[in-house]
Amino acid sequence: MKTNFYHSPIGWIKLCAENEALRSLTFTETLEKEDNNPSDAFFRHCHEQLNHYFAGTSQTLELPIIFLGTDFQQQVWHELQNVKFGETISYDSLSKRIGNPKAIRAVANANACNP
Repeated sequence: MKTNFYHSPIGWIKLCAENEALRSLTFTETLEKEDNNPSDAFFRHCHEQLNHYFAGTSQTLELPIIFLGTDFQQQVWHELQNVKFGETISYDSLSKRIGNPKAIRAVANANACNP
């Protein structure tokens, strides 16, 4: 796994990637400069996507993503990708979207584990 850091208008973001796909995106206060390789093509692409997003010229990030979690977590995370920019939904709505209306707490937990 390789890491990189992006300085956003709302703080540092740590990007972790594997096999040219994003594995996690997290806010961080710790910057590990030795891992910040600006010449890496995948991370340059990530930075370009984030630049457009924060500039308001794009509402999506067109990046390959690796979902590492249980089958249920992956199902929830895939459905989250269908939530439109600026839209909010409840855990109840999300549980219904995945066809499991009684799994509200499990959906909430899957969201908490979303890297």
